[in-house]
Amino acid sequence: MPQQYKPGSKYKSFTTLGDEFCFKNSGTPYVGSYLEMSDGTFFEGKEISRVGEEIIKIEDKPSNKGKTLSANKYNILKENYFNFISNTKTIVSTKNFPTEKDYTRGFYDRYFVRRKNGILDYKEIDKKTYDSLKNKKTEYDWHLHECGKLMWILKGDANNANNRSIKIAERKFMGIGIIFQNTEEFYLPTSIISPLPQSVAANNSKTPSVFRKTKESNPSSNKEVKTPALKKVHESMLRNIQTKHRKKQDTINKKISQIENPETRLKQLNNKNPNSGGTSSGGGGTSGGGGGGY
Repeated sequence: MPQQYKPGSKYKSFTTLGDEFCFKNSGTPYVGSYLEMSDGTFFEGKEISRVGEEIIKIEDKPSNKGKTLSANKYNILKENYFNFISNTKTIVSTKNFPTEKDYTRGFYDRYFVRRKNGILDYKEIDKKTYDSLKNKKTEYDWHLHECGKLMWILKGDANNANNRSIKIAERKFMGIGIIFQNTEEFYLPTSIISPLPQSVAANNSKTPSVFRKTKESNPSSNKEVKTPALKKVHESMLRNIQTKHRKKQDTINKKISQIENPETRLKQLNNKNPNSGGTSSGGGGTSGGGGGGY
């Protein structure tokens, strides 16, 4: 649409052969005569009386993201896509720790993502990021990434179970095992997840602790549980167990304290009256001495 001429405006007339200007509103490349106004703006046309639509330099185009000529052309054609990715966030790698509920169940889901144009470009992510990509929300570039999940075993034969889980995931995501190399990560022995009955534990310690330097019971592992975040989970589990069984423990301890060994009981009685026999004998001697004096 021709622009209205403004009296007093100064201008210069030029010609462009392309790859220099595009229409401001549509982004379409412009070729032909144009006017450069005194305020630094540009318009199509060669006569000030018939000023055309405003044009801008391609490098000044807001959505332009390329430096080469081919990139500029591509960006113009894919303007909507670049407007989309300009508002997306970078996907951050996240290590997910299992919760107390996960340990009770014995497993939980672990999530990951890879770039579609990469071979082994994998990252572990959290569930929130996974859901965003899966549902194609605008928070992350779901065009460029593909996400997945696998089941992770936390107890029992975790080593073999997690190896099988990885092999299943590799049917679609080849090489996913590169970010899950420790197949016993977060594993806990059964003695921690399902502790011994309190009657058995009472014989070992009044307040058993699961945080001594105890090796894992899994035959294929000799590592110790040292992860600080897991220790918090373990402590929470222990507090719940102790609260649940405290009354039962007190009853057991009371019964143990009431058990009497006959030999021990006899020694206790003797210790209470260590000179009872000597006193009786001495009294008789004194009585005899009195008779002699008489």
